[in-house]
Amino acid sequence: MNIELNNLKESTAFLNTLIDNITSAIFIVDNGMEVRSFNDSFKALFNASESETFVKRCGNAIGCYYAVTENKQCGDTSYCTVCSLRKSLITALTKKVPAYREKLIREFYIGGVKTLKHLRYTTKYIDWNGAIMVLVIVDDITEIETQKLKFVELNEQKNKLLGMAAHDLRNPISVVNMYSSFILEDLSDQQSQYADFVNEINNASKFMLTLLSDILDLSKIEAGSLNLEIKEQDYKAFLEHNIKLNLVIAEKKKISIGLEYAVELNVIKFDKYKLEQVLNNLIGNAIKYSYPETRITVKVSAPHRGKILTEIMDEGQGIPAEELENIFVEFNKSSVQSTGGEKSTGLGLAISKRIIEGHGGKISVMSEVKKGSNFYFELPL
Repeated sequence: MNIELNNLKESTAFLNTLIDNITSAIFIVDNGMEVRSFNDSFKALFNASESETFVKRCGNAIGCYYAVTENKQCGDTSYCTVCSLRKSLITALTKKVPAYREKLIREFYIGGVKTLKHLRYTTKYIDWNGAIMVLVIVDDITEIETQKLKFVELNEQKNKLLGMAAHDLRNPISVVNMYSSFILEDLSDQQSQYADFVNEINNASKFMLTLLSDILDLSKIEAGSLNLEIKEQDYKAFLEHNIKLNLVIAEKKKISIGLEYAVELNVIKFDKYKLEQVLNNLIGNAIKYSYPETRITVKVSAPHRGKILTEIMDEGQGIPAEELENIFVEFNKSSVQSTGGEKSTGLGLAISKRIIEGHGGKISVMSEVKKGSNFYFELPL
């Protein structure tokens, strides 16, 4: 039997079957806010029958908590003036302005049971032969949002656990580091055979203290405790001081650090101690992964209006392109090895990203293997 597809598509039966098989709940309301049509997915989502839905006002048709508990018509409840769905429907009817993928979090009575739903909806104005209507498409995202909330709770628990563990471990490790330093100072020439062992203990405890400090910083930031003290300060003087401190470490590898300050403005708003942490991470990494007798350049410019750009450029090994995407992810470590045996916690860049974003800025990187890396961040003026 031959079927003409065009005739099939034009048939009412075909269109109804097509709409009923769409997984999104679809319904149409008229200019009186009454439901005039709906698909099977709508009936399944709200457990609504024909008699409970057809020619009923929107809130009553979908079992809105306020319409049911107050026993009122949609539009007359205590909540209707602030209902986002109602506002979207009115806007679509009166101004012909659609709403795209708006969220609605509301309790509904579904099958007589009060149920919290997270919905995403879209509204669209329709004029069919002079009849003014609004098409509403609804997707149930309750499960996704519930999983998000569980993830947030688990993440908060993880941060608390990490913070507690790091805090409790820091004191005993500090003692190990301090006493190993004392022993190294007091070892005589006759006891030099022990120096290597004690030195390893000292270096390991020092690294563990750095790791614990980074974990504490990250757990505080993720818990929403990034307390910034942003105030006007001399940025150029701040950079010069920081470079002077990092130069002590750089000179051990015969690496030079230069500052190119190409901005007339010196005083900007920033948190001195947090931004110092960022610079120590970025310049420290540049030193760590650069070869001896190379140069690191810190360049400041203002290529975009209202923003100041700081770049930390090295002549080091560079980072493979496939690793750049995750370079600011916590505990992520590049395959590039330090040139002096220095260790990395894998947290410095993740912390730096959060600090810069806390300032309202952005941080990123450009790198090419065997040519070096350019880590840069923008701060708003």
